[in-house]
Amino acid sequence: STQSTGSTAVSMEQLREMFPQIGDADLGYILSMCGNDPDRAAEAIFGMLEPEDPPEPSNKYRTVGAVARLPSPLSRIGRRGWVSRLPYITPEDDLPALARILATEYTGEFCASCCFDPGFLANLIREGFLTMCERVTTSEYILLPKLHTQRATLEWKDVHVEKNARKRSKRFRVSVDQAFHKVFDGCLAQHGQNWLHPPLREAFGIMFGARTNRVRVHSFELWDAEGKLVAGELGTAVGGCYTALTGFSDRAVPSSGTIQMLATARILQASGFGFWDMGMPITYKEKLGSVTVPRAHFLSRLEEVRDSDIELVALLPTSAQEIITQQITLAEATAAAAEGEMDGAAQEEASNKLEEHAVLSMSVAELKAALTAEKIDYSACVEKDEMQQLLLHQVL
Repeated sequence: STQSTGSTAVSMEQLREMFPQIGDADLGYILSMCGNDPDRAAEAIFGMLEPEDPPEPSNKYRTVGAVARLPSPLSRIGRRGWVSRLPYITPEDDLPALARILATEYTGEFCASCCFDPGFLANLIREGFLTMCERVTTSEYILLPKLHTQRATLEWKDVHVEKNARKRSKRFRVSVDQAFHKVFDGCLAQHGQNWLHPPLREAFGIMFGARTNRVRVHSFELWDAEGKLVAGELGTAVGGCYTALTGFSDRAVPSSGTIQMLATARILQASGFGFWDMGMPITYKEKLGSVTVPRAHFLSRLEEVRDSDIELVALLPTSAQEIITQQITLAEATAAAAEGEMDGAAQEEASNKLEEHAVLSMSVAELKAALTAEKIDYSACVEKDEMQQLLLHQVL
């Protein structure tokens, strides 16, 4: 009896993770009707779920339900319900041609596949798909390549730097590709597995540091003065397009997520990327400066830049404020960080010792004397007002 109760509890936990939109009472009822077998319960639920606006089938692409022989994960759920109407994609397909058809003929967003090969994922990403994963049984998963009907994109001229974020950024350092697995762990801790299930995590791990069809996986990290990782993001780059996948931020550290994204935008811009694909439109992305564009517009922009020979170079922890305010070039930041010239803790200590000065009321001679005597700190004064920055530039 104890063993049976424990098994039921595990099964309920698995079903909660797979179907967060269904309450415990309903999950428990379905599970009991299926003999406490979570795989049978999952299959039954998938069969009952229907999209609010199911896409119309087309004779220009294959749907899951029309495929005669499906791989095991899809064979359990692919004959009925919403999954049966999803476009079916395999590595043998002509992906560029299929993507063009789906872009115009398919009114939905999700497709389905059972292949998690890194090369196949890279080819999907190159065509504009966001690769997501869903668990269909306790041990089986399907790939859900997503082609958004609306996409949030950020052009560099539209980046909005909030004054508070600019001020607070002095306490942080930003890096690129220095803590990929820690960022992954941070995302899982904050969001749960969500769509980042083991097969996709394994594939992204292989793709990190490699380059397939101009596609690479990257991580951005934000560190506090004590060297703690307080925010991070995972993304993919294809030519001159960077796509954000997921991220996390320490809610106890104000503005950490915003500062990480602002630093990411400046690094991408300095590296030569054409734009930032931010995925699904969300309010916080709009505050950063993103605009929502239709699928066709996004794919057109992607096609313009995906063959660009652009490399996102790994960056050691560097002053986030200097990156965001563009006081330092990416080349200078890379060189300085490599030589250990940028010590975030030392910068924080100096800022804490800063005495308040009415910089705008000081003459150029007084400013120069104060700077020479190290009574005021240039980097700290910069954040107070843009006019101060102009005066200080004149002095220096």
